[in-house]
Amino acid sequence: MTEPADPIDGIPLHSLKRYLVATGWHRRDLSSGNVLFSIEPEGEEVEILLPETSQVRDLRDMLEGAVLTLSALERRNVANIVAAVRAISFDLVRSRLPDTAIRHDTIRLGAAEEFIRRMTKILAAAAHGELHVGPYAQRLSSTATTYANECRFGHTFRGSFGFTVESPVGPNTLTVGEISPAPPLERRAILRLARGLRIVESAINPRTRPRS
Repeated sequence: MTEPADPIDGIPLHSLKRYLVATGWHRRDLSSGNVLFSIEPEGEEVEILLPETSQVRDLRDMLEGAVLTLSALERRNVANIVAAVRAISFDLVRSRLPDTAIRHDTIRLGAAEEFIRRMTKILAAAAHGELHVGPYAQRLSSTATTYANECRFGHTFRGSFGFTVESPVGPNTLTVGEISPAPPLERRAILRLARGLRIVESAINPRTRPRS
């Protein structure tokens, strides 16, 4: 698999709706079954009409219209808008393979299978570490395993051959006594993984160590 030629095809409808609400658009459910989003930048109202579900014939046209509207308002190109929308619902983990493992833009099936198996274990371990305190775990919790199994294997990317894993970002969870909502488990697991990778990188290459 490679990156889709048309970036519009990579936008989930629910992610676009979450993005609009998060960036200040007002939502109104219409009797027709559609959803109307509106905002008033510089005093002039702008509207985006989206369907309630993705099971409509003109879904792609509605998504394209919404993205082009956002691109004009935010003064960013379509690719950046698509990336921002997807980031609302997914954290991306991109792993670049060494050139020695690549032949004619392909890799062995066994290497792909091993990557998926090991990445699933790493994601589950990161989530378990957020849920349970301890130097090690003899058995991963069912919640951590469920999270890892809900992650998606995305498109490969070219340049240097690599894999993309999409970690779903759930709703924020509130803890009693907290002023602001805690990040969801899915986001905390990816942040833990990123911190761990930075520690490993700094141990291998002292030049990457943060300055004190």
